[in-house]
Order: sequence, then C-alpha cells, then structure tokens
Amino acid sequence: VAVATSLHAPVARAQAQPTTQLPFPFVLPTEIGSISLSTHIVELSAFDNGENGVGVSAVARFRLKNSALTSAFTTVRFSSPVNATLPADLAVTMDGVPANVYVTDGGGLALNVELAAEGSTELQLTYSLSLPKTAIQAIRYPAALLTNWQQRISMSVRIQLPESVVAESVVQIAPDDWIFPADAGQSYAVRWLYDGVPSEQPFSVAFIQ
Repeated sequence: VAVATSLHAPVARAQAQPTTQLPFPFVLPTEIGSISLSTHIVELSAFDNGENGVGVSAVARFRLKNSALTSAFTTVRFSSPVNATLPADLAVTMDGVPANVYVTDGGGLALNVELAAEGSTELQLTYSLSLPKTAIQAIRYPAALLTNWQQRISMSVRIQLPESVVAESVVQIAPDDWIFPADAGQSYAVRWLYDGVPSEQPFSVAFIQ
C-alpha cells in the first residue's frame, strides 16, 4: 500500500530530466538475521545556497527491530546507491546518542548493533548534499537500495523545495499516482507513505530553478 499526500502539487509535465544521482547514505545489513529494518522515515529539505545553487539538508531515521526471543547482534554498513564518498558532514546517532561508527578495512563505515529480545533502536542520520547546477533540478531518493533487507518496510519520504520555487516550477513528481491541485505562487512539498517491499522507482521531484 502506498499513499502520497502533498501540501502543494502541480500536474506533472513531461520534460527532459537530469540523471545525476546524489550519494544519499542508507543503513544496510551485512547479514540477514533476526535484526532487521522495520521503519524508515526521511525528511529532505532543499534550500537556496547562493552561488552554489541548491542544497539539500536531510534527516533520515532507520528503526531496527530484533524479532528473536533472545538478544541478538549484527553489524550494519552505511552505503550510497552510487558507491560514492558519503557526505562529509554525516552524523549518526543511536537513540539520540552519538553512535560508535567505525571505518572498515575496506574504507567504508559500519556500526555494531546489539538488541535485547524483541528490542528495537533508532538510528538517525543527518547530512547535507548539493544539487548539480542545471536548468532543471531533481531530487531523487532511491529507496530501492533498502531491498537489501529482504522484507517489507514502512516508509515515509518527504521532499520540501526552497521557498523561492513556486508550484508552477515543478515539472514532475514520481510516483505520480497521487497528484493534488496546487495553490498558485506557493512553494512545494510532498510526502509519500509506503508500506511494502521498496520499489525500484525512486521518490522524486523535478523542478525548474
């Protein structure tokens, strides 16, 4: 079941879209066991960044749950869909406390997680990214990477555009099954609520800047 709600959403218009993928960091398993991802919530807020174009600040939460009746241990890794360097300002907390993230032998980032029987924990990632300077900008959140967890996941994805971008400047949203009328002259925000195996289609908004 997937549901999208929008504060202001225009009718999608077909135009050439930029294809550059941003290095969004995800929490991924190193093994499949009793500890798994149950919920993922991400808030992406775009902002005008002066001569640097458009920036995106992100707060991403990953709730891990232990389904076993005994305590369990696992290691999770942090990875992006383009295997690029993770954001330099990436900060990770576990239940509100700075997490003991470490560098692996291969140069990646990882975290050890131990949970009590039927216990859970929430990892929060905060970071920022910059969009490439193009006439048409696009924020695409590739949640398909979460299929590595091999199970259904409850997700909430929200994309908020800068106040300088009015609804009429938005040329496409996807998935586009849920599009609501926009108020003229208002900035754009959309939220998708999704419960299931992550789709291959990214959650995305394209707009003219």
